[in-house]
Amino acid sequence: MVNPLPLIELGLANITMIPFAYYFAKIKFSKPQSLQTPEEIPQSKILILLPIWNEQTVIKSKLDNLKQEVQSVNAESGNEISILIIDSASTDKSVEFCKNWLRENSEIFQEHQIIQMDERKGKSAAVKLALESVNAASEDYELVFMTDADAILEDGCLLDLLRWFSIDSIGAVGATPNRKRGLSSETVHRDMFSMLRDYESRVGSTSMLEGSAMIWRSNLLKTDDIMIDSNADDAQIATSIFLTGSRVIQAPDAKFIDYAPSKRSQQFRQKKRRGQGLIRNFLNSNKKVNSSSSLDLKSKRNYKLNHFFHVKAPWFSLGFLLASALRHGVALVQSDYSSIWIDLPSKITTIVEATLLSSIILLNFGLRVPLFSALGSFSAGMHALISAWVSILLGKTSNLWDQHTETRVNR
Repeated sequence: MVNPLPLIELGLANITMIPFAYYFAKIKFSKPQSLQTPEEIPQSKILILLPIWNEQTVIKSKLDNLKQEVQSVNAESGNEISILIIDSASTDKSVEFCKNWLRENSEIFQEHQIIQMDERKGKSAAVKLALESVNAASEDYELVFMTDADAILEDGCLLDLLRWFSIDSIGAVGATPNRKRGLSSETVHRDMFSMLRDYESRVGSTSMLEGSAMIWRSNLLKTDDIMIDSNADDAQIATSIFLTGSRVIQAPDAKFIDYAPSKRSQQFRQKKRRGQGLIRNFLNSNKKVNSSSSLDLKSKRNYKLNHFFHVKAPWFSLGFLLASALRHGVALVQSDYSSIWIDLPSKITTIVEATLLSSIILLNFGLRVPLFSALGSFSAGMHALISAWVSILLGKTSNLWDQHTETRVNR
């Protein structure tokens, strides 16, 4: 009699891994045209949106960084650039530092404003409030550039982002992250995430961008699409503009420096929190994408694959783990561990298990081996997404979180 457990386990592994392998192969072997940054700089009225919460250790360097970027833009064009700082009820001296800096550098921005919230409600709520206040004031900003306080823009980042809006079809553009510090396993994971966004941008449009440095046409974003009780505000904004049919891309030449946590527990917490936001965003936008007539076929197909990776694949992965545990548990109870190697399905399943386990071990030890690195990163991502799903089902929100303080000191 054929043991059904290896067949079930193999089936779940195939359902989980084949779409990932297909997407990975497309990226590796297809040769879509590279994105070339335009030379022209459009004349636009630009708003810089800077959300902050307890940022006194980094806010001065951030504002100095923005000053340098604005001066670079002004040297090349006549764009009017203003700044809106939205503070989520900071308990440190962040607002005081901002006021002092703006007073000492009043010539840098056309206009400046600080909104102080009475209560911390999370970044998504702060961003939505800031954008609604701009709309209510009937400000005619054509572009909104959002950036995080702990992200440092590399030289010319803002200018390179602006150039893309000389193309009418462009709706939103995100900068490419230049990761600093962090464990090797996290570097592999983030590099893969960035690689996916780059590929999607080259063949059409992506529905996810990095909120550390992203810019969009203000008239395309529906602020009602931003869920204030969730995080991943950047993906929510990118998806809202993606749904209009305008191109959403990750710019290859515009880069920012991002500092990752160095402790494994903090990196997992960060991935889990991000996963919660992305899952909720996919659940919220899936029907809109399915019914949209504005999206090109490639962009819609890539969205559906990302939807599968975040919404469905974690459950198939969990099923694979449970089937594996049951198979090995039965062998132990029967005191016959040779049964895991008794027939061809059992042998194939055991080899698959060993390959995945080896990839995770190699990744955690910082050893990069072709294929194994990708498998290890995928497995670690599924772990974080399974945990994210559990939190969602338990009703735990992800819009409020503690900062990773180590990324804000000794930089």
